[in-house]
Amino acid sequence: PAPSSFPSVVTLSPSFDPTSQATILPSFHSTPAPSSFPSAANDTEETFFFNFEGFLDTNKKGIFNRGGIFSSWHTGKRSRSSVTSALIRGGKDMKSSIYTDFFDVSNYGSVNIGFWYEFDNFKLKDSFLVEYTAVEDLTSWSTAYVYKRRDENRNVRSNGLWYEGFAQINTTDMESISLRWRCAADVPKGMVYFDDVTITGVLVDLSNHQTPPNSLAILTATTIQATDWNVIFSSDFESPHPWGYFQPELKSNVVRQTGEFSHSGSASLELRGDSGDQSSVNTRSIDLSEYRLFRIKFWYYVIRFRQDDSFLLEISQTDGRRWRSLKHYTKEEGDILRNRWIESVVEVNAEKMSNVLIRFRCRAKSDDEQLFIDDVQILGLPSD
Repeated sequence: PAPSSFPSVVTLSPSFDPTSQATILPSFHSTPAPSSFPSAANDTEETFFFNFEGFLDTNKKGIFNRGGIFSSWHTGKRSRSSVTSALIRGGKDMKSSIYTDFFDVSNYGSVNIGFWYEFDNFKLKDSFLVEYTAVEDLTSWSTAYVYKRRDENRNVRSNGLWYEGFAQINTTDMESISLRWRCAADVPKGMVYFDDVTITGVLVDLSNHQTPPNSLAILTATTIQATDWNVIFSSDFESPHPWGYFQPELKSNVVRQTGEFSHSGSASLELRGDSGDQSSVNTRSIDLSEYRLFRIKFWYYVIRFRQDDSFLLEISQTDGRRWRSLKHYTKEEGDILRNRWIESVVEVNAEKMSNVLIRFRCRAKSDDEQLFIDDVQILGLPSD
């Protein structure tokens, strides 16, 4: 798909953000669901890939978090691909785990999880668990699957070899979940490395819709006429409404500027750096309850963006508490072309959405690299 919303919640969206990040995921690419998963021939699947590479934070890798002192990031030979993997040791509950941010699953009937793992100093009775929770304070977890060194059929997995693991979660009636890998070895000397995680969301059957539903990515071209869309709001950042429908918050790396870098008129929004919320700007709440699709149109212009610099278009259904990616704009995908105005159009399935926030977030390595946003328009396609 994004992600991204991961997710794309990212996204996995977002909070499942399959391509970056607080909400953004690393090293995303599309891949078929593992062969061990049940067939989903009549459904649409969104698959997101994570390998823990490319992050400097010692506590967090994209959407993955250390649970405590018995979890860490390993760099070296015990990585299945590239140089980084996750490591969990025997200890105590949360402290022996790696867990994800919450990501949106409201459009999925099930979530399939694939990953690779390697035991180190595991006793025959030792195990680790793949778990999930919909409880935001992380106090209660359900088990998706238990992996033992010696399974119920008395098959023994060796220490020091990579094995492929799978788990499936029924997400019907769930809004968002967090995943957790937890080591249940008796002592910290018992360790599990895991790497190359795929998370596949199987979309519920929406075959009665006129367009392919995908809440985490740009939709395919449709035959919907321009006259069918309602303008929800437009913001060109000109006086007498300088911030339009965007929140005029005081942030260190976001300003409304007037001058040379404007697509129309004399004003635009300028974002810099990679300081999370301080490098982002979001709309006020948008009511989508009467729409089945909505469209985001805007123009952007970048200055001095380097190879790894990027920005994100994100959405929140939780009043800004969690975000998931709708689109990650990168040089690798051909989105970043310096010193020219570029128009972007993103269409999103609005089913099951009511009030949402839309956010632009800059991910440039320094404050010298600038992103300008102008002429933002949100349109909605009414429900039948």
